[in-house]
Amino acid sequence: MLIEEIKKHVVDADLTSTQKKSLDYFLENGFPTTKDEDWKYTSLKKVLKRKYCLKSFDFELNDEMVQQYSLGFKDKIIFKNGKIYSEPKILGVSIKKMRDLIMPKNSALCYLNEAICENSYEIVFDKNLNLDNPIEILHFINNDNDYFLQLRTKITCGSGSNVKLVERFCNIGNNTLINSCMHADVKRNGFFEISKLQSYNDNTHTIDNTLVDQDRDSTANVHTFSFDGSFIRNNLNFYQNNENCTSNMNGITIINKSNFVDHHTFVDHKFQNCLSNESYKGVYFDNTKGVFNGKIMVRPDAQKINAFQSNNNLLFSDSASIKTKPQLEIYADDVKCSHGCTIGQIDKKSLFYMRSRGFSEKTAKGLLTFAFLIEVIEKLNTREIVDYAKTEIAKKLSIEKGLL
Repeated sequence: MLIEEIKKHVVDADLTSTQKKSLDYFLENGFPTTKDEDWKYTSLKKVLKRKYCLKSFDFELNDEMVQQYSLGFKDKIIFKNGKIYSEPKILGVSIKKMRDLIMPKNSALCYLNEAICENSYEIVFDKNLNLDNPIEILHFINNDNDYFLQLRTKITCGSGSNVKLVERFCNIGNNTLINSCMHADVKRNGFFEISKLQSYNDNTHTIDNTLVDQDRDSTANVHTFSFDGSFIRNNLNFYQNNENCTSNMNGITIINKSNFVDHHTFVDHKFQNCLSNESYKGVYFDNTKGVFNGKIMVRPDAQKINAFQSNNNLLFSDSASIKTKPQLEIYADDVKCSHGCTIGQIDKKSLFYMRSRGFSEKTAKGLLTFAFLIEVIEKLNTREIVDYAKTEIAKKLSIEKGLL
C-alpha cells in the first residue's frame, strides 16, 4: 500500500537523475522483509499497514513547545517536518539546503530517502573549529494525517574540529513513520560526538540510519538512548578509512508495554592501529521485544586493531524477549578482538541483600538495574545528557531520581 502511495507521490515530482535512479532501485527491491538477513527478526508489516501521507504541511511552533523538548542548550537547529525553521549564528558553522545531496547508501531505505526527501541539508563545521557546548538538533513533526517523513542530513567535521551534537525527534502529531539518514564525514584529527535521544510517543515509528566515515587520527562517538517509541530500528555504521581511528558506540534501551527496539551496528576496520568500543545495555518490561546485531569487520591490512563489543540485557517479564547476535569477521592475525552477550534477570541474592537493608522491592530492583546501566552512563561527559539519562531511567524504573 505504501509503495503505491510513493508511486503516486512522485508522478509530478521534479526528480533529478540521481533521485530517479535511487527510486528505481527502491521500487525494484522494496521495503526490507524478514527474508533479508539483516531484518530477520524485525518485521515492518505492522508499521507499513497504515495509509501514510507523504505530503508535508506547515504548522505553528512556539517557544513553549521547544522548551518542552529541549535540554536547555543555547544553540539549537530546529526543523519542522524536515524543513529548517531556525538555526544559530556560530562563526565557523554553515547550514546549506542541498537540491541533490549525495550520501553513501547501504540499504533500499537509504535509496528511498535519497529519491523522495524534499529537504536535504549539509551542516559544515570548519577546520579547527572547537565548539564549547553541544548543538541541539530538534526535529518537530506534525501532520493531520498519518505521515511518512524523510529526514536527510550530512555532517562535515573539518580537520581538527571538535563537534558535539544532540539529536531528538519530537512527534506532536498523528502516527508517523520516520526514515532518517545521516552521514557524518569526520576529517583528519577531528572529533565528532552525537547523542540520540529516543523518547517518543506511541505514535512514532522510527528507522534511523547513521553512517560515519572517519579519516586518520579521528574520533567518533555515538550514544543512543531508546526509552520510548512503538517501533525503533537503529542502523549504525562506522567506516575507518585511515589509521589511528577511534570509534565508540554506547546505548541504553529501557522499554515497556509492547514497544520494539532493534540496534544494528557495523564497524569496518580497514587500516591498522585503530580502536572500536561498543557497549549496549537493555532492560525489557511487559511484552517488549529487542534485537541487537553487532558486526565487527577486520580486513587483511588492518593489523594492531583493538575491537571490543558487548551487549547485556535484563528481562523483567516472561513475555519480554531479546534476540542478540554479536559477530566478528577477522582477516588479520595481529589483533585484539572480543565480543559477548548476556541475557538474564536481577540477581536474587543481591535483591535479598538490598531488601535486608530496608529498601522496598521496587526501589531495590531500580537501584540494581541502575547499577547494571552505570557503565554506559559513566562514558558520558556532558552534564545535560547525564541528567536526561538519569531522569528517563528513574521514570522508567519508577524510583526517585535523587537515589541515582
